[in-house]
Amino acid sequence: MSGAPRELYGSISGLLRTLSNIGTLFSYVIAISIAALSIPRYIAFEVFLGVTKLEGGISSKFLVGIHAALIASFFILVAAGISSLVRTKVVRSEENTMKSPESDYIAKK
Repeated sequence: MSGAPRELYGSISGLLRTLSNIGTLFSYVIAISIAALSIPRYIAFEVFLGVTKLEGGISSKFLVGIHAALIASFFILVAAGISSLVRTKVVRSEENTMKSPESDYIAKK
């Protein structure tokens, strides 16, 4: 938000929150999909549909799926960290901030 003009903070904040919610949903979808793909199909149905209790062999097989999802999440996190480290830094000053047509209109009022 530091690169946005002050008069657009509300819009940028809404966009930031929307992207955060989409990212959270995406992580749930990835975790559940990987967990379901790494265990036998009948166990996935039993666990995700709540047909049976998680006892004995079913719980240990389900934990294998959760472990696979966490490993995949770790690699996604490492890739995101590396891409964040190699990006170039942008030096911003008050004069170089992006101006929008709305900011000129508000300044004239």
